[in-house]
Amino acid sequence: MKNPTSLLVLFTILTILPCLAQAQNNPASAKLRIEESKAANGEQRIALWLMPRQVLDATVTITGVLENMHSSPSLPCTFDITEQRYPSAKTINLVTCQRTSADAGCHYDWKYTWQFGARGGRPDNTVYSLPFQKGTSHVIAQGYGGTVSHYAGTDKAYAIDFSMPEGTTVRAARGGQVIASKADSNSGGMDLAQFKYAANYVMVRHSDGTYGSYEHLKHNGVLVRLGQMVSAGDAIGLSGNTGVSTGPHLHFEVFVPVDGSRAKTLPVRFQTATGVQERLLQGSIYTN
Repeated sequence: MKNPTSLLVLFTILTILPCLAQAQNNPASAKLRIEESKAANGEQRIALWLMPRQVLDATVTITGVLENMHSSPSLPCTFDITEQRYPSAKTINLVTCQRTSADAGCHYDWKYTWQFGARGGRPDNTVYSLPFQKGTSHVIAQGYGGTVSHYAGTDKAYAIDFSMPEGTTVRAARGGQVIASKADSNSGGMDLAQFKYAANYVMVRHSDGTYGSYEHLKHNGVLVRLGQMVSAGDAIGLSGNTGVSTGPHLHFEVFVPVDGSRAKTLPVRFQTATGVQERLLQGSIYTN
């Protein structure tokens, strides 16, 4: 992006006040970003600005082109950002880039992407609860390998859409810790460009390192706080029609990040009133 006057470029994790710049390919783009900054001694730096306690877990991938420079680790590189690995109160260098030859000019160009959640989850055999009130029933609007957006062979192949009137209480399908949420959107529709990042959501980290995502919640429809521990069956939100949506419903998926650009959904089993179901069928009604 620039010809640095210094021989050293640092990729650094920092904490800052709320910011305006947007990350690439992520629905909560204002909550984590990387940008170039300048240290007090004049050194050029490329810094990861992780906004404290707005997203607990994230996977970040940094890519770039270096001319007469080398980096450690080599680009592209991916980092799993958690409080345990990268405490928000500290400044930690992620990547160090140095000029290869002092006798020639140097240049770098970089970009980044990020996803919710950290890598490394290994799904266990937990049977999930249906994400709504005991004794109630809902239709599966779109199941595994759906024909609207959960296409077989894609990263969304194992997501599920429950038809659900707006304002229905959404309940945790599995216990865990809330790692991200959004409740400020009041818009939705089928225009991908306009509504791609407009869905309200709650995301929960499970004990096996996988994540549950509850999406399209109504405006101000989040009932939990960041970092809160929830148990299966706890009320966590109110269903809605925000984001890219054809009508009121709850999108639920269990996922693990692949890198800063991709996350893949995973098949899970559900406990229903009639027993454990390996697969919820599109168009069928299930009772909790």
